[in-house]
Amino acid sequence: MRLPPPAAAAALAAAAALALVACGGDDAGPLSGEELAEEANRICSEQTGRFDEVQVEPPANAHDAVGQTGELISASERALEELEQLDPPEELEDRFDAYLDARRRALELLRQGREAAERQDRKGYSAALDRALAETPKRLQLARRLDMGDCAAPGSPGAGTRSGKARR
Repeated sequence: MRLPPPAAAAALAAAAALALVACGGDDAGPLSGEELAEEANRICSEQTGRFDEVQVEPPANAHDAVGQTGELISASERALEELEQLDPPEELEDRFDAYLDARRRALELLRQGREAAERQDRKGYSAALDRALAETPKRLQLARRLDMGDCAAPGSPGAGTRSGKARR
């Protein structure tokens, strides 16, 4: 049976609305500051847990450092993608954007560390992770200003290995 044009249009609109809801899309607007902190803390907590799992042992050699840093990068990328999907309230947009920028810098430094490890460049690996560690206080301060305590944990993104150096 064929639907008349107005009914077909209404059915199509209803189906599109259901598809948006099923895919997580909504027009609820920005999160409140509390909701932003709650969601960000959930994301960061999951990532910190993954970092802890990966970093149980420092890498024994450059090959291990490549693998370990690759896992840290993957966890950081997933968390960053999730964080970028959050819609902060207007009054927190600048602070949240600054926090995301700091995470992006930490992620880039992890990538530089992995590249150095791939070249078996111990100094380059250590230098990249040391730079990431040096930027940690700023990233933590930005997270705290947003009440995102789980994003301000010492094992949060960009910390690299606990020692910052691969064993030989």
